[in-house]
Amino acid sequence: SSLCSRQVHHLTTEAFNWLCGEIETRFQQAQV
Repeated sequence: SSLCSRQVHHLTTEAFNWLCGEIETRFQQAQV
């Protein structure tokens, strides 16, 4: 079960990083 939770944590981190990138990109586009 630890492997499963580790996979989920990795996916969550990937999604979080992607979300931050999306927000940062849109924020920069909005500033222009």
